[in-house]
Amino acid sequence: MTNEKVNIKVEIPEGTFCGGNCSTCVHWERNNRDSNDRGYCSYYTTYYHPSERNGCINHEER
Repeated sequence: MTNEKVNIKVEIPEGTFCGGNCSTCVHWERNNRDSNDRGYCSYYTTYYHPSERNGCINHEER
């Protein structure tokens, strides 16, 4: 086994992939919390901590 660094380029044919998470998304309602202190996501109709949706494909900037 070697410790060589390998770079792989992935091209997306259309659009872009957003690496944002709930904290900067229009769908995340930070003041609507569940018993685990997770904010409500109106897109998925469930609750999340921002770190749980890092890289969400339905992320839209505020």
